[in-house]
Amino acid sequence: MPRAENVGSSILHPGYRRLTTGLVLTVTFFAFEELAVATALPVVLRHLGGITLYGWAFSAFMLGQVVSIVIAGSLTDRVGMARPMLVGVVAFVAGLLVDGLAQTMLVVVVGRAIQGVGAGLLIVVVNVAVGRGYPPEMRARVYAALSTAWVLPAVIGPAIAGVIAQDLGWRLVFLAVVPAVVIAAAIALPAVAQADEPEQRERKFVLPERSEFVTGVTLAGGVTLFLVALETHQPIVGGLLGVLGLVLAVRSLAVVLPHRGTAGFRQIIGAVAVSGIFAMAFFGAEAFLPLSLVALHGRTPTEAGLVLTAASLSWTLGSWLQARWQYTLGPRRLVRAGLLLVSAGVAVVLALDWTSTAWWLGFVAWAIAGFGMGLCYATASVVVLDHARPGEQGGPVAAQQLFLTLGVALGAGLGGAALAWSSSLEHARAPGLRVFDLLSVCIALAGVVVAGLLPRSRVVTAETSVAPSPAPSPAPSPTVELG
Repeated sequence: MPRAENVGSSILHPGYRRLTTGLVLTVTFFAFEELAVATALPVVLRHLGGITLYGWAFSAFMLGQVVSIVIAGSLTDRVGMARPMLVGVVAFVAGLLVDGLAQTMLVVVVGRAIQGVGAGLLIVVVNVAVGRGYPPEMRARVYAALSTAWVLPAVIGPAIAGVIAQDLGWRLVFLAVVPAVVIAAAIALPAVAQADEPEQRERKFVLPERSEFVTGVTLAGGVTLFLVALETHQPIVGGLLGVLGLVLAVRSLAVVLPHRGTAGFRQIIGAVAVSGIFAMAFFGAEAFLPLSLVALHGRTPTEAGLVLTAASLSWTLGSWLQARWQYTLGPRRLVRAGLLLVSAGVAVVLALDWTSTAWWLGFVAWAIAGFGMGLCYATASVVVLDHARPGEQGGPVAAQQLFLTLGVALGAGLGGAALAWSSSLEHARAPGLRVFDLLSVCIALAGVVVAGLLPRSRVVTAETSVAPSPAPSPAPSPTVELG
């Protein structure tokens, strides 16, 4: 395995080009699906009904990810990345088909859960591939490139999804993604397999260990009970379910998280914790932003979806800038600045919950929040990879992705509970949206404090400066550009 100073400095260097292309394509079609579904769900709700299940369409996706992420971390360390990625693609496509053929909102929720199982495997594989396929000096730029994969879907995805949902039928929003995902997987799989260690490629595929499966299901079950408790109108029953859910979730998390005393424990735990916080604040608010624009401001699904485009574009800008600022500002300052921007963006979204506020401020709000996420997400991911032992990145990466997923699930669940409570008050949605967006602002501000666990500066050590080359490369570049 060559040291960082002996490899090319560009992520499109011939030794990395195939892997970079494969990862970017995978993220691109994943982005198309996510933005399209967020845009189309208000239309799905209008056709199928089931307002109380609206939040669950997001939470179920995240809960499916919880199960597969717990399994994927150690699985990629044992047998490599290619075979878990193939299973993830199959599950993701199956979920899309269930959603596209659904006759009730409950079936849509089930399909989203199946999608989530596949997405969890794919997310872990992509992030582990960044750790195994590139030296530390290139990782910030790889994450910036992956954020760029959201640009095209952000520009045309919501508009296309809005037009399809309104004029051709919302089912096509799910079904049309299937061939694109299959094509992306066919291109990405060979490159991901090449990034694995030779001994991992030679191992036979094995099923996940029973303890991993039980832990994943128990964790997802605990979170589900907690979310159900939030929507239960009977205080005693809700309290019991909530406590039981928290106990199951906490016990499962204790198994999944890195243990005290392991290398880089404090830094990894800090990055994992802030990941869950900014995911809960940002993605929770984003899940209900289109509904607010459609239901309160009378905008079309296409217009509401275009607001999400602003965040995707500014996220990309923030991600590229963090790659330049990693060694000057350091992870702690970058993440704190990002969380402050997220809280400011969500505060403007809170103002949109009053119909007197101009709806176009949604573009401003989500551009600010997206820029903050560009600083936060890539920086936290780089911290995890920097402090994980080479060849053992699966566990720490899975822990971070697990908290990201739980953050989104809890954000959507809290928003769904607030919306259900609000809808019971003469079918008014605005009060619930206001309560939830205010809570999201507070959550983002709490993350500023937790970010104190992150390192002040980024230092690449000799131990972490070793990375496998994804493919034989020609003559090495003489220098490596940092950040």
